[in-house]
Amino acid sequence: MSAVSLVSITASDGHLEAIVRVTGPLRTSAYPGLADRALSTLPTLAAHTCDNANGRTPADELGDTELPHVLEHVALDLLHRAGVQGTLRGETTWDFERDGAGVFRVVLDGADAMPAEAAVESAARFVGWLTGDLARPEVVGQVARVRKARTAVRPEPQPRPRRT
Repeated sequence: MSAVSLVSITASDGHLEAIVRVTGPLRTSAYPGLADRALSTLPTLAAHTCDNANGRTPADELGDTELPHVLEHVALDLLHRAGVQGTLRGETTWDFERDGAGVFRVVLDGADAMPAEAAVESAARFVGWLTGDLARPEVVGQVARVRKARTAVRPEPQPRPRRT
């Protein structure tokens, strides 16, 4: 079982909200070497802009932040690597009273629904690897997965029969 799991993803073009549950330690500082592994695997994370209370760089932030915040940045990085154009933005929030302990909301704006969903799912695998719960995902394969989702056609919703 991974320290981070996706409870739900709600996406429309330009906006995605993922409900993410963390079981175990919430912060990256509880996982020795996590920041170094993240930056060595995805060095472009260091170039991200990160609006945080202490004005820390993304590289410094990775050393002691919430796991879903890492998921947010990894998803944005994968979208960028897959060639998604435009202004990509993310935000990670939590309200443990409302949603329950360990439940976070990760929002991505600026990407079509299907590649954003693929990026969040791939990012969850990366965070699972960073916490030592899952096998290391291959960056090239995960980027290809997001790129493929960019060109996929979303099936039309099918009407469900009503019960009478």
